[in-house]
Formats: sequence, C-alpha cells, structure tokens
Amino acid sequence: MITFNYDRSFEYYFLCALAAKYKVPAQEAARIFSNLRIVHVYGQLGELPELVSTDDEAGKEKAVPYDSFREEKNRWGINLRNAADGIQLLWDTPNDKISENIKKAQEIIYQQNNTLLFLGFGFDPTNIERIMPIKEIDIEISAYGTFFGLPKQRIADLRSKYTYKYRGAVFSLFGGDFFPKNDFVDCKIYDFLYNSHNLMK
Repeated sequence: MITFNYDRSFEYYFLCALAAKYKVPAQEAARIFSNLRIVHVYGQLGELPELVSTDDEAGKEKAVPYDSFREEKNRWGINLRNAADGIQLLWDTPNDKISENIKKAQEIIYQQNNTLLFLGFGFDPTNIERIMPIKEIDIEISAYGTFFGLPKQRIADLRSKYTYKYRGAVFSLFGGDFFPKNDFVDCKIYDFLYNSHNLMK
C-alpha cells in the first residue's frame, strides 16, 4: 500500500479488526499485519507501538500510540515531538530520505501482473510523476480506482497525459483498454469497494 497521508488510521483500524475478528492478542495481530507492506511517501506521525519490534528499544521510544492523548500528560510533549519528527516536508527533508520512500513505492507499483487500486487519491501531477516515472514498461499492470469529485476536464487530462508504452503499444493509465482492463469510476470509496466484485472483472 502506498499513501501520501501522514496518519496511521489504516494501520490502526486493521490491527484492531484482526485482533477482534480472530480473537488474538495485539502482538499476534501485529505479526500478521506486518506482512502487508505500507509506504508513507512523505512520512507518518510516528510508528505505531504495536508495529515496533519488541527488542527495538530506540523504536519503542520513538513510537506514538494512536490514542496518545490518553497517555499520562508527561508523555504528551514527547509524543508530539516524535509525531512531528516523522513528517517529511518537501522543503526541509533531505532528498535522499524522500527518495528512499519513493523508491519503495515504485518497487510496489512496478511488479509483474500487478493490480493497482487508486482510492481517495487526488491525482496531483507531482505525486504521480514521483511514484510512476517510468513510461515504457515490460510488465502487465491492471489499474482501477475512483475519480470521485474530479472535474471532467481533469479526468480527460489524466487519461491523455499519463500513458505507458508496452510491447510497442501505448495505453492510457487512467482509462480505456489496459492490462487486461482499466476501470476508473466516479464514486465514493465505500461504494467502489462494496461493488468491487462487479467493477474488477
């Protein structure tokens, strides 16, 4: 999963859901969840304590609980500093640190027979160019997602500008025929996921 958000709500939700669904301790839920690769391109508000290795003392000290405001007041300032330190602002973060996250994102995207889902994505040109700079590929990719609220002209621009060359043919990433199908719809994330069995055939 690739996200441009700083918050860890996705991780926290699934940790809680796994623990509740399978009635396992938080540590076991974290072990299962750790198999999912998540890249916060511009950093995050600190690592969740549940996802820090038990023998990583420095990592545990830097971790920020999701409900950190419930902790003792003497930890509030520490949590605030650690959360702020985890954010990577473009104008004051060394390029190599952001480049490391961008490289990880590209490794996720450019995999053979990959299926990309764009959910709640703003399609900012800078972000697209950073994580998907390669224009000629030798792998098959399918792409799906939501265009909710985007003006028609913006959608048309996306479809015409962001194309890939594959085996001599040029394909639009955000519309039309792709590998083997490319489907973007104007709906909310919940509706997309609820109807995904119909949308992604």
